[in-house]
Amino acid sequence: MLKKYTFKGSIFKQKDRYYWKVKLAGENSRKTIPLCRTGEAATKSETLAYTIAQRLWDEAKKKAKGDVSEIGTVGELKKAFSEYMKSHYPPDSSMNIEVRLAMELLDCDSMPVNEFGVNKFRQARDKMINREKQLSVKTVNERAGFIRRMFEWGVSREIVLPEVSYALKLVENVTSRTVGVKPSKSRDIVPIEILKETLPYMNEVVRAMVLVQFYTGARPTEVIIMRPCDIDTTKDYWVYQPAWHKTQWRGHSRKIIINKQAQN
Repeated sequence: MLKKYTFKGSIFKQKDRYYWKVKLAGENSRKTIPLCRTGEAATKSETLAYTIAQRLWDEAKKKAKGDVSEIGTVGELKKAFSEYMKSHYPPDSSMNIEVRLAMELLDCDSMPVNEFGVNKFRQARDKMINREKQLSVKTVNERAGFIRRMFEWGVSREIVLPEVSYALKLVENVTSRTVGVKPSKSRDIVPIEILKETLPYMNEVVRAMVLVQFYTGARPTEVIIMRPCDIDTTKDYWVYQPAWHKTQWRGHSRKIIINKQAQN
């Protein structure tokens, strides 16, 4: 059976269910993946497990490679980078929403990628400054950062010359002293007393999500995308590995412990 499959890594059984430890194409570290259909727990079928692993392996290779041979303009680079980000994060995630807003700042789609320079970059960034509804320092720098990151990605795919990407890094970020932006607000911790007073006014689903987040320290999005197949329930404490998380692009792994309180 193994001869018909080309994927790497190791498939193993845990509590009669199949898991896969592997470093997929385009990722920087090995991780354990439950071999399951969407929305289900890890399968108990060996044949199905190998089939799912092969599909995931092929999809990862295709996404990592991409078709970049015809990219020559900023518009084409924007499209390719956006597709790359969607392959790593859900299309409707906050990450991809910010990417889309950053890409909309660039109005030079027909420009050759290697003619893009710091002046065009500043023009794009300045669109976020001196607006009627001011953006925060953090928002402006994050969206400008996505433009930089797009050109870095282009360098890694041999689309963009390294000096183009390097020049963008030399442009300073905006600060709280920059006219036309507002200082970023710090987020205060909600007192537990207020949380307890609020719980009775929530419906059952929202209340459960809030309590899971409270007991686990998970990010809100990680609670929203939680699936049975992402949770290892073989021990007294459960281990949740989100399908994606905000530092995944850096090669970081993410494991969240679900204690007895969160399980109930």
